[in-house]
Amino acid sequence: KYGSGGCMGLDQALIQDEDGSFIEYIEEPVGSDTWVPVPPNTFASIVPLTPRTDIVWSPLCTTQLRGADIGAQICVNTSVHLLEMKNID
Repeated sequence: KYGSGGCMGLDQALIQDEDGSFIEYIEEPVGSDTWVPVPPNTFASIVPLTPRTDIVWSPLCTTQLRGADIGAQICVNTSVHLLEMKNID
C-alpha cells in the first residue's frame, strides 16, 4: 500500500464531493451490495484506503463505487477533516 514517511503521510489526500456528482450511486445500506441513485443534497468525503484510515473510517464508509473496488473510502453524508500532525521527537 503506502510507504511514505511522516506521521500522516499520504493519508492527508482528501476529496470533498459537495453535491454527490462524483459518486452518482451509493450502496444502501453500506455493505448490502444494493446500489441506488444518489438522493438530492447528498455529499461525500473520499479518503484514501490505508491501514490508518481503514481503522477509523471503515464503519462509516464503503470501498466500492457501483460494485467495483476503488482503493479509497467513500463516506456518504459524512464530512471528514484530516488534520496534519507534527512529530515532536
